[in-house]
Amino acid sequence: MPIATGSGTCLPVVNGRGRLTGVVSRHDLVKVFARLDEDIVTLDERTRTRSDASLIARSLIRVNGVVDVQDKLLWDEDDL
Repeated sequence: MPIATGSGTCLPVVNGRGRLTGVVSRHDLVKVFARLDEDIVTLDERTRTRSDASLIARSLIRVNGVVDVQDKLLWDEDDL
């Protein structure tokens, strides 16, 4: 399920038809996709699309306490 563009502390999760299927917090993304070393988040997992990877990296830099994001995410589909 791709992540839709959102604002605030949670992001909507939509299915292929654009229908809301849930929400995910930035904190949840840090736990799943990142390794946190001294306030620096390293993203080293895989997402379905390049736009999802980009959104995750941009969103995490706004998490309180995160000073830098090292984006090493890979993706299956280059949709940009």
